[in-house]
Amino acid sequence: MPEDKEFDKLSPVGSKEKSVKSSLEKLISDTKLNRYQLIPLVLRWTKELEKHSEKKISPDELVNQALNDILSDKVKLEEITKLIEGKRR
Repeated sequence: MPEDKEFDKLSPVGSKEKSVKSSLEKLISDTKLNRYQLIPLVLRWTKELEKHSEKKISPDELVNQALNDILSDKVKLEEITKLIEGKRR
């Protein structure tokens, strides 16, 4: 992936962001979850994080946090599924 290295050189991303990106990439590649089922879960958990945050968080950070919470089992999938089902009622 030579173009990825070129992008990294041009990208203004700091080392912390690169570390978060690489850890998320590892979690995503190692997950047993269906990626298509993961998308609505991440979107719903992102909304929940935003709602309960005391400060303004960028959308990128919210998605990264939601992915990290879900893929590292900090939040149970059943909890998010209940939030989704509760909204449908």
